[in-house]
Amino acid sequence: MRHFDFSGPLMDRLTSSAQISVLSATVQHPLAVAFPPPQRYITLFLKQLIARIEGQRILAGEEEDEELGVCIDDLLETFMACMTTGNNETDSMSYRSYSMTVTLKMTWPAALKLVSHLISAKQLMKPKKVLELGCGVGLAGIACGVLGLASSIEFTDVDPTVLATVSKNCAINFGESGESKFVETKVSALDWEAISDSALKDRVTESSADLIIASDVAYDPVIVAPFVRVLNAFLRRETKETDRVEALQNGLEFDLLEVPDLGLFYFDEPGRIDLMRIYAV
Repeated sequence: MRHFDFSGPLMDRLTSSAQISVLSATVQHPLAVAFPPPQRYITLFLKQLIARIEGQRILAGEEEDEELGVCIDDLLETFMACMTTGNNETDSMSYRSYSMTVTLKMTWPAALKLVSHLISAKQLMKPKKVLELGCGVGLAGIACGVLGLASSIEFTDVDPTVLATVSKNCAINFGESGESKFVETKVSALDWEAISDSALKDRVTESSADLIIASDVAYDPVIVAPFVRVLNAFLRRETKETDRVEALQNGLEFDLLEVPDLGLFYFDEPGRIDLMRIYAV
């Protein structure tokens, strides 16, 4: 809904059938019903839609069109229901759509930047076995699958609730079994701070990933060193003893990437976001 195109051709003549189409594509869409956005957001969306409908009657003037300017009962009833329930929010999952289906409570801007890069570079990339570290709701990994950039994807994070959420998102996008015709998915726990050297070595040995992705994993200085240790292990395919911070300086190198603004995402929070390609040397 937040990206609904109010300037699109469907909005030029909001007849009864057009209103039904708008409702079906937004507040009454099965995914929006299963994972509803905040109530206040739905209310504001419907309020703007109603204002647009009523405005078309005013613009028609003397050339009044009976099909314009009248809200269908379903629209008014949905709006009144929102007004009646008010802004009582629950902790249930909400839904947003970013040109691909994904359920989320929160996707941070860095993940959107990473997805923008994946979209812009997809013609240059062959399908990979992808490992996502700190996957959160899994937007970046799911994007790899949807864009045809992954033959398999392993999503990793530490919180059980997060892992349950990304499992649901994989089911929405790739099917309940974890396998689709084109991509295989796996969700597993990986605690950068708690994992031992021997356990990390086993994970590295078992992994066949040739592309590792991560976003918003440096927001807390405390987790940077554990993250670098894990990343260094997967990239270098070894877990030798080394200073965890120096690993980024001596064992890994990075390039800063320019990400074109594709106009696909709305960024709620301003600020600098650096996208890096990190590799072992």
